[in-house]
Amino acid sequence: MIYRLRIYLLAFSVGLIAFFQAASPLMADKLPNSVQFKVDKCIESLNDAEAELDARNPDMAREPLRVARERLESIKEYQSDSWDHPDVVAARNRYETLENRYNEAQEKKNASAGKADEQLEKLKQFRQFNSSATYPEDLVASLSQYQAAKALIDEIKAEGTDVQLSGYSDYNMTKLNVELWAQNRDRVTNDFIDKAKDYTKNNVSRDQDWLDKTDQRLGDLAKIFSVDDPKLTEAKTTIGNMHTFIRQEQLAKAAKVFMSSEKYKGKDANALRALAKKAVKDKYPKADILKVKLTSSKWGAPEGGAQWTDNTHSAVEVRTTSYLSAEIAARQGQDVMLHRVYLYKSKVNGQMQPAKSYIVGSQMMLEKNVK
Repeated sequence: MIYRLRIYLLAFSVGLIAFFQAASPLMADKLPNSVQFKVDKCIESLNDAEAELDARNPDMAREPLRVARERLESIKEYQSDSWDHPDVVAARNRYETLENRYNEAQEKKNASAGKADEQLEKLKQFRQFNSSATYPEDLVASLSQYQAAKALIDEIKAEGTDVQLSGYSDYNMTKLNVELWAQNRDRVTNDFIDKAKDYTKNNVSRDQDWLDKTDQRLGDLAKIFSVDDPKLTEAKTTIGNMHTFIRQEQLAKAAKVFMSSEKYKGKDANALRALAKKAVKDKYPKADILKVKLTSSKWGAPEGGAQWTDNTHSAVEVRTTSYLSAEIAARQGQDVMLHRVYLYKSKVNGQMQPAKSYIVGSQMMLEKNVK
């Protein structure tokens, strides 16, 4: 029993010793004010040096490291009793770490001096690099130049020669344009997606030219982003949703479109129908004419009178024109369109001119409404 008690007491004593040894840094005596002042100033300089090294500016780290070293040397020479104090040891260790980082950065800089000159020469080719963009096609036009410029900028950073080149405009402008191109890529893509989302709403005004180019621009984005890029996926989904929405909206409106009644009873009705067809076939050669109706009961009263023949106002003619309305239903691709056509005949200085025709408006309709 006594033997076991001695064993327990011995183990307890060993544990206490270990505890106090581990806790000794926390229980160290407070540094004298004069030493604490030097430690604080040393740490300030080390913070400055570390910030410069993190920013890849080793030359700017030299001076704060020198100041930190002088503070530590002063402690060692004049307050040697505090040299092994935990706070001083921590400052010493941190100084050594940053000093090593500084030396490595300088060695890398010296070793790559020749490479920097070579890279500077390559940077000249990007002086005309235009990073601006409004639409996806603008990004595609500058994509190859961006990729080459980015590859060189990445190489410069990896080799550490950005330190030597940071003072040259060719490097700084190329680096800036690479960053701006990437920013413009994201902005243009987001604008494209946002506009498609806006167009997926009821009663919104849409730019037909923009709509006609959506698939082309979606293809341009596919050249810029990787196949599995989330932004490309979002663009494809949004454009698909927009097309579906607009198609449903068109069909709903088309269901309410009907042809007007046939009103013309003249003997020349077939000839006038042929003339109305000509207006559609001239503009849409592949259109399949489904039905033609002459929707005016007769030619309108002549309009016009005396007028100048040209902008020089050198001669006058008497021109009067009569109009007759027609409607033509025609299949164009997957859609059926209702075209409103004007037929017109003019009399110039008493002589009747051949009748002509032109389309004045078109809208989609359903084939079942062609009656």
